[in-house]
Amino acid sequence: MIALILGVAAGALFASLLLPRATQYVLRRAIVKTFVEMAPTTPFHLHNGESFFRLITQGAPWLRDKVSLATSEDALKSLKQIYPMVTAPVREVTELRGLADSLHQSGAMTAPLATRRNPLSPLEDFLQQSGAMTLLNDAGVDLAAVPEIEVLEFGPARHHGSRPPAGCTLPGEQEPLDGVLLSWPINYPTRWSHHARFASYIAEAGAQPVVLAPSIAWLRIVRAYLAAAAPSVKARLLSIATDDVWIRDFGPHFVKSKEGAFSIVATPYAPSEHNFQKHDNASQVDIARAFGLPLHFLPLIIEGGNIVTDGAGSMVMFDSVFVHNPERTIADIEQIVRDWFGIDRLILFPALVGEVTGHIDMAVKFVDPGTVLVADVVAGHPWKSNFDRIAARLAATPSSRGAPYRVVRVPAARTPKGREHFWSYINSLTVNKTVILPFFNPREDERAIEIYRSVGYENVVGVDFRDFPLGSVHCQSKEIPAGVMGDRYS
Repeated sequence: MIALILGVAAGALFASLLLPRATQYVLRRAIVKTFVEMAPTTPFHLHNGESFFRLITQGAPWLRDKVSLATSEDALKSLKQIYPMVTAPVREVTELRGLADSLHQSGAMTAPLATRRNPLSPLEDFLQQSGAMTLLNDAGVDLAAVPEIEVLEFGPARHHGSRPPAGCTLPGEQEPLDGVLLSWPINYPTRWSHHARFASYIAEAGAQPVVLAPSIAWLRIVRAYLAAAAPSVKARLLSIATDDVWIRDFGPHFVKSKEGAFSIVATPYAPSEHNFQKHDNASQVDIARAFGLPLHFLPLIIEGGNIVTDGAGSMVMFDSVFVHNPERTIADIEQIVRDWFGIDRLILFPALVGEVTGHIDMAVKFVDPGTVLVADVVAGHPWKSNFDRIAARLAATPSSRGAPYRVVRVPAARTPKGREHFWSYINSLTVNKTVILPFFNPREDERAIEIYRSVGYENVVGVDFRDFPLGSVHCQSKEIPAGVMGDRYS
């Protein structure tokens, strides 16, 4: 998801003057250096040489005939050594000793067995990267004595295939919430403390954080960490394997019938720049089992970040939806969102050229059925005209309330890397009467806070997301509407 930028450009220019082997050597070093400088927020553990090559050349197409597949593989191997990452276990792991052994066996922590300080040392070393080990030590937590946790028993899966849920609608994100799903950032050490703050804000807004981790053993550690970092948070913990943190894109959609019954609509997840993320796709089935809800598969490959509704029958979407659904027509997609989400009107916008996600939630956010926020950028930015056209079209479009939408512009924050980093304040999460923003730098954060307050949000808070080039708060969370969670989940 990350475009290669000036570092690789400089390396390629210099390398073009050298012999082919030297050229590839320089490019490999430039690729590694660039990814390291941009922060370790790429799921290297999910890539092989071919998919990493696609990632590089999707972000920087001019490298397609310059970087060899072997160079991509070598760069990826170096990055995996710098940033050891773990994958979900094949079998459930409940004991921390088993987790430590799996870390060693997977290569995530490769210290020789003879040098281990104790059987848990690979796990301690892994946790030290995030500062989690220091925090646990400071709180007097003995890793070897981390307590067992009560595990929610999942019910059987109730599949309905690709049949739509009858008479259901997708609630708007501004409607009351019971909880928020978070996929814990185990592989992103710098994010643990930020996710603890994220969970705190969710809890303070009157919703319960529902945290997913790939095994019971990991959940034991996450609970101990949260108890030390955010002691007031009472999170619900689910042992559900995922591949990454982008639960907005692979997470379930909770739809509601007129009688108040909920079902889950699962959307196939196939990001073009990654390998198939098997755990992310399967997680929707286990989430449905955890909540005891029937499951319906959407006959459309689309990521949740490209599905934004006002909760009153209107939905906005980028036309990037056709990339993975070339056989579908506009009429097909209109019929699908009508049958599965209760949408009467679909408003399609042209996707941003060069923006790799193709997600509308970076550009548009509904405050309520009559008010919409639209991203803005400085004059001369390559997407300036796109955002202006989106704003103008919505301002001329009758809202679900009848009058034209009230459109409020929200300037994006300045970034250190140009358009490859798109720091959008639109990518926020509404939790009851609170809105959680991504924070990037103080001056522009304050401006965004004032804009959100001006449209009626009572409480505006933020989480630091400077280390993510693109998606932030909204992309890494998924709302659970009021009425879904009962006493069983509290």
